[in-house]
Amino acid sequence: MSFALNDSALFTTTTSAYKPTWAIADTRLHMPKWYLPVYLTTLVVSLALPRQTRIVLTLPIVIALISMLPFRTEGSFKKDFDFGNLVLGWFFFYLSLCFGAPEKQFWKKDGRSLTPEQRHTEHEAKSLREKLHWSWGIWTNPRGNGWSHEAPGMKALNQGPVW
Repeated sequence: MSFALNDSALFTTTTSAYKPTWAIADTRLHMPKWYLPVYLTTLVVSLALPRQTRIVLTLPIVIALISMLPFRTEGSFKKDFDFGNLVLGWFFFYLSLCFGAPEKQFWKKDGRSLTPEQRHTEHEAKSLREKLHWSWGIWTNPRGNGWSHEAPGMKALNQGPVW
């Protein structure tokens, strides 16, 4: 490849298939559109299952989905970086919930003063639909407004605007 300096343009190339030296020819396949919904659904369903079942059924699926990250792309370095941070952040949160006791740690504030064991017993008696609702609340509310893990200094949800 050679560059020629002329009057009409600063640089022109003599080859038609010019690729800048800074471009990386990324030949990875694009991430499938089903990836993120399947990943989030697996995470939400995992908390609705009993602890041992949660580990046995969902951990292999989550690890298989995580293992796809290095071999797929979102189309640009920025999108790959953002997507990887989102997926890996959820993965580390999943591990802490999977091997911990989320039934004792996370509950909606309801004014009752129950012990973690009482909350756990109450949680086990709930239906699958109620457990999925509880799990969705944990995964979609990281700041914990109205939950036991609420960040200090946060206004309640029903107090109106901040300003």
